[in-house]
Amino acid sequence: MKGTVVAVWLRTSRRIYGDPTVNQGMEQVGWNPNKIFTPTEEVDDQKVMDFVQFLAKEQNLTSQEIWSVIGKDNIKSFYETYPAFFQKPNLYSFLRSMQDIHNIIAKRIPGAKPPYIDIQPTSKYEAVFTYRSKRRMFEYLYGMLEGAQEHFEEKIKIALIAQEGDTCTLKLTFPEIIYYEKKYRFNQWLSLGFIHSLQGKIAIASVVVTVLLSFILSSFLQGPKLYGALALGVGISTYLIGSGLLAPVKEIKKQLQYLMQNHYIYDVKLKTNDILEDINNRINQYNQALTKDFVGFKGITDEMKEFGERFKHSATQMGQTFTEINNVVEHVAEGAVNQAEETEAAVSVLDESIKGLKNVVEQETQGKEMLENVVNQIKESDQAIKKVISDLGNVESQFSQVEQESTDLQGKAQDIQTIVTTVSAIAEQTNLLALNASIEAARAGESGRGFAVVAEEIRKLAEGSQEAVENIEKNLEQFSKQILRLGERIQEQGQVLNNQRVDLNNAGSMSNEAVSNIQVVSQDMIAMIDQLIQQSKSIQSIFEKMEGLAAISEENSAISQEVSANVNSYVNEIQTILNNVEAFQQIIETFKQNLGKYTI
Repeated sequence: MKGTVVAVWLRTSRRIYGDPTVNQGMEQVGWNPNKIFTPTEEVDDQKVMDFVQFLAKEQNLTSQEIWSVIGKDNIKSFYETYPAFFQKPNLYSFLRSMQDIHNIIAKRIPGAKPPYIDIQPTSKYEAVFTYRSKRRMFEYLYGMLEGAQEHFEEKIKIALIAQEGDTCTLKLTFPEIIYYEKKYRFNQWLSLGFIHSLQGKIAIASVVVTVLLSFILSSFLQGPKLYGALALGVGISTYLIGSGLLAPVKEIKKQLQYLMQNHYIYDVKLKTNDILEDINNRINQYNQALTKDFVGFKGITDEMKEFGERFKHSATQMGQTFTEINNVVEHVAEGAVNQAEETEAAVSVLDESIKGLKNVVEQETQGKEMLENVVNQIKESDQAIKKVISDLGNVESQFSQVEQESTDLQGKAQDIQTIVTTVSAIAEQTNLLALNASIEAARAGESGRGFAVVAEEIRKLAEGSQEAVENIEKNLEQFSKQILRLGERIQEQGQVLNNQRVDLNNAGSMSNEAVSNIQVVSQDMIAMIDQLIQQSKSIQSIFEKMEGLAAISEENSAISQEVSANVNSYVNEIQTILNNVEAFQQIIETFKQNLGKYTI
């Protein structure tokens, strides 16, 4: 089905069930809640049915009941969109124009296949209504009939005649007369089933009357009196016959009077079996044709009015946009003039900057050479630091050897002290032996005197040895302490030397890393200086182009001023369009009012 119908259904559903429910249902069937259905868009029927099924489930109703509710309320939606279609005097005339409306929709929307609707009166108050839809949306039909009754404030009786396949036939009984049919028996009798012209009927009637009058009058009159009476009777009879046969003309005049008063709802069927019936049929056909055309005209009027409002809105927005563009263009024009002046000033400043840049480039070139020399010196210093670190490593190794020798010397001093202790013990024993020898020599008397002298000498020698041992022990103790202090100092100096070597090694590593970084930085600086030289050449080229740009800016300034003048002209033209649109809307409104005079 077409998007225009689905859009109306959704608008109706939102009014009845609310936006949240409708949005949820649209998402359920795969539609974006903000989706806009275009009139010519093809919408899958199954999705529409699924959407209605969702509403039915949410409202605890059947799908048929939902369709009935939507159909009833859709009358309001259609009235809001096409009010001209509802400008009918009664419900019957509205239903009679429905097929014309559907035909118009089918012509305007390619591919549209609205239901077929036909209504044929069967009596003054009754009509047979036929509805044919491939989708078999009969509950929707009942809902629309109920909504139409409320709109036209009429209560009709609806009886089902037949519902088979895609066709539903109803008998509608209206509260007011909808159909006029008049039978003129005199005209029908005189037609004899085959005479269609009035002249023939008058001729036959005149012959019959003449024969009857001749037969009747010949019994009472003779001669001239008979002929006179017969002529008078035939004349009077012919007048009466003509008046009787032309009686439908009064009804035809009434039809024409309605047409002259722009009322196209008077529909009467004359049964005369002659040309008057043909004239009546032609008038009815003309009436129906005009009704169809006016239905289309009024629909077009509504669309033209809506289009005019949209066009006016668009033109108003265009006017506002062009006004803003005009302001922007004026600013651009002013900016172009300022740009031209600023460009010229910039060219002058750039010229001075280029001269200064050349001096900077020359200085940077000299600095480049100095930087290369400094980098080479730093490399040599780094090599010297590495050599010092290596020498310190050798000195540290030698200090370790001296420390080891000091430790060994201290051990030997302890060994000597042990020997001295042993000698001291021997001296004490010798002294004791000499004392014992003196005692024994004294006991021996004179014979032991020589031995006593020897013993005395040995004792003195032992005492001297004891003193020498004590002196040696004291000196050796001092010597051991000095050796110990010397070892400790050597160890301390070795530790200091080791720390200095570690610090110097770390400093060497840092120096090495710094040298590497300096090399990288120096290379980058040299590359930057090279780029600076290249950029100076590029800037020189830009300067030459800037001189050309200054000339272009002056030209742009002139063009911007011209564009500003053109935009002003466009704004005036758009204002003229707006005035014409307002005049067009007034014409449409006048045309709509004029169409309102025609009752269809």
